[in-house]
Amino acid sequence: MKLRTVLISTTRLMVLLAAMALGATPALATHNDGIFQLDGDAKAATCGGSFGGTIGCTGDDWDNLYTCPADGVLGCTKATPGVGNHAAAISDLVVDLSPSSIFTGGGSKDQMDLTQWNWKDGSVPDKDDLTEAFAALYTPTSGPRAGHKILYFGANRLAVNGDAQIGFWFFQNAVSLKSDGTFQDNSGNPAHHAVGDVLILSNFVNGGGTSNIQVFVVASVNSDGSVTLTQLINNTAGANGVCDPTDSACAATNGSVVSALDPDFTSKSGAPTGSYPVVGFFEGGLDLTAIGLGGECFPTFAVETRSSQSITAVLKDFTLGSFEQCAAAIRTEIHSAADNSDPDLQGKSVAPNTTIHDLAIVTGTAGAPLPTGNVTFKLFGSIDCTGTFTSETVLLTVGATDARANSTAFVPLPGSLSYQATYNGDSNYRTPVTSTCEPLTVNKFQSSIATHILNASTGAEVTDSLIDLAGAASVAVRDQAVVTKNPAGGGPTPTGTVTFQLFHSGNCADTAASTETITLVGGTCSGNPCGTALSSIFTGGGSKDQMDLTQWNWKDGSVPDKDDLTEAFAALYTRRLRHVCARLVAASGILLLEPELPHG
Repeated sequence: MKLRTVLISTTRLMVLLAAMALGATPALATHNDGIFQLDGDAKAATCGGSFGGTIGCTGDDWDNLYTCPADGVLGCTKATPGVGNHAAAISDLVVDLSPSSIFTGGGSKDQMDLTQWNWKDGSVPDKDDLTEAFAALYTPTSGPRAGHKILYFGANRLAVNGDAQIGFWFFQNAVSLKSDGTFQDNSGNPAHHAVGDVLILSNFVNGGGTSNIQVFVVASVNSDGSVTLTQLINNTAGANGVCDPTDSACAATNGSVVSALDPDFTSKSGAPTGSYPVVGFFEGGLDLTAIGLGGECFPTFAVETRSSQSITAVLKDFTLGSFEQCAAAIRTEIHSAADNSDPDLQGKSVAPNTTIHDLAIVTGTAGAPLPTGNVTFKLFGSIDCTGTFTSETVLLTVGATDARANSTAFVPLPGSLSYQATYNGDSNYRTPVTSTCEPLTVNKFQSSIATHILNASTGAEVTDSLIDLAGAASVAVRDQAVVTKNPAGGGPTPTGTVTFQLFHSGNCADTAASTETITLVGGTCSGNPCGTALSSIFTGGGSKDQMDLTQWNWKDGSVPDKDDLTEAFAALYTRRLRHVCARLVAASGILLLEPELPHG
């Protein structure tokens, strides 16, 4: 028996509940849609006939989703979704043999938050003792319910004597058992209900032959440890199959002995091993989209029983199993183009003055809603996402196949940087996920260097100039280096060091007489950032034949007539002086320094 795809608005839901209160008769013929067999039978090859005839007997059945060997041990292996079946997700088949996992304590009720539930190992009445439980998700791509999200679920009990109740919880948070008798989330903290958690109940009265189906959704989680449940569906039938008037929810039990899904199942009475006794098997379906809950994802499901039909009664037995893999994934790319049309830059080098930003791409579980919420981007000044960082949080834009967010674009300085992005989760994807580290190198600027020989006393440039010693024995000079960006215009202030070498020749070809390294001082040159450095002062002297001309000094005066020469000497000296070569041979920081060419 199948569910019709009718989207229930708030107004329609009110009309639906009013019709059910007046005892409206469900239209059973419209839910036989061929997606899954809701017929009170676990095998695809047979028809349980819960709704009469062959209604609801086409589509997948539980033996398409589980392989159950006859090996004397209860248990089945779930199939891969979409392989030999049409399911989008298949739960673990949970085996719950007494005396394990039963509810205990007065707070273990459907109207209480999971923080109030407690459990222990123990026994319950046979008719409340669950044995196996299973669930599946379908998202048909064709037919009247194409694009809808539909849950199917099933379980069997040890015994069928007397009235009983069975319920299925689908939790949006991962829930597991904690050894202290409480329930925990995937971080080990106390588990909580979430708004949108779904509860489907079916009561078996008159010895189990009459079924009632109810669907509730958690509307709020309250500070006093309770939850507010809103009832969406309620209907009763005097047969083994029941649906609400819109066929959004259906439940079925077996009206006769049928083959069990697990050939090793043995009931307390009423059927041989490998078979379900009458009303010993239960299955149902719920069109989540039709009741406005198609945007939910359920990593955990639970099956429960209680002897009383009252929703406020204390619960008895339960099973807990994994269901949808509601895990988001995030990958990131670094781009320069605002529309992300250029190739991914991470792990590469870019030219200086390149504008960059990070792109986060978040995907969800197949068949589940796309992720919503936001992404936090971290920008590090290191290549490996360590050390200090700046961060910003950006809302996701949901597209057709994924959700995306861009960080703020900027122009980085030369050096290394890295990005890392974290998707912070939403109501479906509760666990944040973080991307891998994305490195990027910004290349250094090209630089230009100009050098000038300066008179140490006046600061005037004397490169390519004659110096009038004015009777002095020597002259003090120094070299100046000016470093700018190449090509000129803007850019950061050059930093680092300049190494000066002093030679006693006119072509910087022999061994340097001295070497020193000077740190650049930032400033502005012709309106652009620049770095400057001054060498130490060099004083010319040593006017001897065995000395290089750079060591000679002169002045105006008189000598013996036999030693008196022309002014050509003075011209030659000054020419040699301006050939003193302060060559730049090394650099550090962000600069590539070129040598000064000799003058003259």
